[in-house]
Amino acid sequence: MSDNKFDAAFQPQEKCSGSFPGVEKIQASHVSSLDVYPGERRFQLSLASSNGWTIHLAMSLLCLIVFALGCSGDSSSDHEAEITLAINKLRMELQDNLGQPVPALSVFIQTPTETVFASAANTPEEAITKDTYFRIASTTKALTSTAVLLMQNYGWLNISHFITDMMPAGNKPYIPDTPDYDIKYKKDIKIEQLLQHTAGVWDVANEPAPGCGEEDYVDCMLERDPDHQFTAGELVRQNAISENCYCEPGDCCKYSNTGYTLLGKIISRVYSFHANTKKTYSDFLLEHLVGGTTPYPLAMGFPYLGKDQTMPSPSVCGREITEDGDKIYCRDNLSGHVAEGNGLATMGQLNTFVRTLMRGENVLGPESVSLMQKDVSSWDPDYGLGCKKIQYLGYGHAGDTRGYHVVMAYNPETQVSIVSMLPLWDMRSRDNFAACQKILYYAAYAALSILGYPAGNW
Repeated sequence: MSDNKFDAAFQPQEKCSGSFPGVEKIQASHVSSLDVYPGERRFQLSLASSNGWTIHLAMSLLCLIVFALGCSGDSSSDHEAEITLAINKLRMELQDNLGQPVPALSVFIQTPTETVFASAANTPEEAITKDTYFRIASTTKALTSTAVLLMQNYGWLNISHFITDMMPAGNKPYIPDTPDYDIKYKKDIKIEQLLQHTAGVWDVANEPAPGCGEEDYVDCMLERDPDHQFTAGELVRQNAISENCYCEPGDCCKYSNTGYTLLGKIISRVYSFHANTKKTYSDFLLEHLVGGTTPYPLAMGFPYLGKDQTMPSPSVCGREITEDGDKIYCRDNLSGHVAEGNGLATMGQLNTFVRTLMRGENVLGPESVSLMQKDVSSWDPDYGLGCKKIQYLGYGHAGDTRGYHVVMAYNPETQVSIVSMLPLWDMRSRDNFAACQKILYYAAYAALSILGYPAGNW
């Protein structure tokens, strides 16, 4: 979903521009608890501050506890405790900087030899599990790209085709030949360019909309009606009316959620044609990417109805800090973000998906995965087809949606997959927003470093 609310908050943007990566306030608590569950026994370690001496003391005490219980000195349990302490230190530093309570910062990492999940929060009740659902934002784009490439493998489309071309073996164009889709340069836009963000499609979900002040069209409509039912035609129509675009297709790289809205429409139309019945983008993903007949079934969700706003249980609500107070997003209308940010999943599910996908073990084989990773534009050599190469982390995607930051990736060189998530936005300043994004990467670096893998400074 929205990835550039504050234009390039973390990732350098000299390549593909745009960022890739009244509720009662919660009272701040600066006491964090670490729970250790060896077998039936439970121990709680309180961290009263984030200074180095406290962390060192806490780690020493924890080692004594683990030793007394007969655990090995190099177990996944030890690594979980060490990673939890490290990311909690990062979380508490962010909490001090923001002057606001920071919710659970969590990391899921899988190496060839072990799997570790760590969640650090102010209280044990605030910590999440690997099976806690949340809104996965623009990591959805990696699934959309997977769907497009799978359809190409089926012979149902070709990414080199223009979006106005006829579908293979069909008598319908990829996008409807209606006024809603009569956007500038539409006859020159290729499916591949939509995947790479080089089509020049104006981003309705991020750019200020006429009559909405500084708000984008989606947020503006949601303020008027939280249950508003968005459609792809409605979103794309805003560009047809305004004739806005970033450039001629192929002449720039500009991150565009609306480009992925078009891809969602293409997936829906192509699937409907081959199923000989009306199908949605979500139908294809649930039936061909993550459903029961796929190599790795995953209970993910892709809501597209305006009133379908809840998440499966257990779930964690997103929180947005503003100058006017906190906003809590336990419910949210994702119908305006189909194919670009409407996914629901757990950290465990995202890890399974990105790991098996990038290893060529899921619905795409190695050749298609290589295409996803390596089919880049001259404008951004790190962004392929709905897939970004992230230093130290590998291939994957990041995402930001109201109240959530997340990143997932798999590094083929180290065979390590990682997911990092924080259910918090701070909209009071660009620096605060960026700090909430950056901590995802610092937490990932901490986990990698502790497990002995190359990582950035944290």
